[in-house]
Order: sequence, then structure tokens, then C-alpha cells
Amino acid sequence: MRTKKGDAMCVILLEDWEGIVEVLVFPEIYTKVQRLLEVDAPVFVRGKLDNDESSSKILATDLLPMERVKEVLSRIVTIRIDGSIAPPDLAERLQPIIDEKRGSAEVIFELKFPGRFTALVRPNPYVKISPDREFVESVERICGRNTVQLS
Repeated sequence: MRTKKGDAMCVILLEDWEGIVEVLVFPEIYTKVQRLLEVDAPVFVRGKLDNDESSSKILATDLLPMERVKEVLSRIVTIRIDGSIAPPDLAERLQPIIDEKRGSAEVIFELKFPGRFTALVRPNPYVKISPDREFVESVERICGRNTVQLS
């Protein structure tokens, strides 16, 4: 589909259990997301509701593949560390991973000492990360499986 100026755009029919709604993807967004648009491919749509008397439409401001939703929308990343088995150089090993993945999500370390106590440690408030798949895998190689929680 093309705009009056001839720029490419599209209309997506978004379906859920309640019904179907049109999503208008204008050229500036469409050029960024067109590779994500496949028939029956699940996507996360961010946008503004355009509601009038006869119909409702969503004006898309962003589209994400479902596998990236947690990564992009996470505001807090909790890294669980078992203090009884953590290597002494853990902080030195995690630091370059955190430095490399700067972003907008807050980092919290949950230090567990089984049978004794659990402490939540927040580093400098300016330390924020982008918790992509590579970040999670790198941290879990050091701290163990399922030690990174995105919320």
C-alpha cells in the first residue's frame, strides 16, 4: 500500500480472542519493521488508539517480534547469585558484560546465602543495561542457568 506521496506503508489486521482491529503502519515505522511482517507471525504492537464513531484503529508507533518483547520492555534485571558457591572473581567477570550492554534497565543483584540471609544490592543508579539474549547468556554462563530475571 502507498501513501498519497507514494511512500510504502501497510495496514495490518491484528486479531485476538475478542476480535480484529486494523493497525496502520505509516512509512517512517514501516521502513523499520517491514521485515517483521509475515502472515500469522506474532508481533507486539505499540501505538495510539484512533477511535471514532464507526471504527477503531491503532496507529502503530513501534512493532517488535515477540521474542524481543521482554528484552525491550524490561525495566529491571535481577541477577541471582548463590553466595555460597560464587567464585571470588565474580564481580570482575560480570563487569565487562555489564559495561558492554549499556541501556535503560536497572540492575539488581540478589545475593543468597542459603540458611543465612538474602540481600538485594543495587549498584550505582547510573548503571543501566540492555538485557538482550547475548547479555543473559553471558551472565548465565558465569552465574548458572536461570539466574537472570527480566521484569
